[in-house]
Amino acid sequence: MNTKKKIRCKTNPNLKVRNRRFAVLHAALCAAAIVMSILLTACDNPWLGAKPGSGGGGAGVYAVGETSPGGGIIFYYSEAGFTVTGLGTCHYLEAAPANQNQLIGVTWSSGSFNNFVDVTGAAGTAIGTGKANTAAIVAALPDDTAANNAAKAAVAYTGGGKSDWFLPSKDELNAMYEAKTHLGISSGGFWSSSQQSDNSGGAWVLYFANDGGYQLPTIKHIYTGMDVDVRAVRAF
Repeated sequence: MNTKKKIRCKTNPNLKVRNRRFAVLHAALCAAAIVMSILLTACDNPWLGAKPGSGGGGAGVYAVGETSPGGGIIFYYSEAGFTVTGLGTCHYLEAAPANQNQLIGVTWSSGSFNNFVDVTGAAGTAIGTGKANTAAIVAALPDDTAANNAAKAAVAYTGGGKSDWFLPSKDELNAMYEAKTHLGISSGGFWSSSQQSDNSGGAWVLYFANDGGYQLPTIKHIYTGMDVDVRAVRAF
C-alpha cells in the first residue's frame, strides 16, 4: 500500500497583494529619488553636498566663513532671502578669496574729474542690487576694461567656474565689512557698485580698519595715491 501523501502548500492570498504594494512603493521611491537627483544637479543648489551651519542670520546650509560653491567665502546669509535681478530669490553672498586687482588700485570708471560718465541704474544700495548696478555700469561703459573699471574687473573674475560675479553694492560691501575677519581683510578701501546718486561724479567706497570701517562717496576716477581695491562677490 502506498502510504505517501501528497503535501500541498497553501499560499496566503494576501501575500501577493502585499508584494505588489511593496513593489509599487519601491518603484515610487526610486522615481522620486531620480527626480530629486536631476533637480539638485541641474541648478546651482546650495543644499547639494553642503554642511549645516548657522549662516550668521539663522539656520542655514552654509555658515559665514565657509567655502562656497564658487570657491569663495560666505559672508552673508538671509533666511528670508533677498531678490537679485536675473537670479530671483537668493539667500547667500560669497566673496572671492582675494582682490581682483592684486598690485594696484583701479578706478570706478574711466574719464576724468571734469568728464565723468553718469550711469543710469547704478544707484542701488540695498543688498541684492549689486548685480543690477554692475550690469548697468558695464553696459554704459563699453570701452572701459578691467584695468580701469571696477565693475568690469569684478565681472572678469571666473572663480569656481562661475560667470556671475559682480561688484557689491554699498550695503553688500557693508556686510563684507561685518564679516571681515572671515575674509582676511583688515585694511584698505573697496569700491561698491553704488553710484553716489544719479548724475554724480562719485561712487561709494568702504574703507576697512580694525578700529571701525567707514563709507564715503569717492571720485570715480580716483587719483594715484588713493588706490581703491575690487573684491568680486556673487549671490545664490
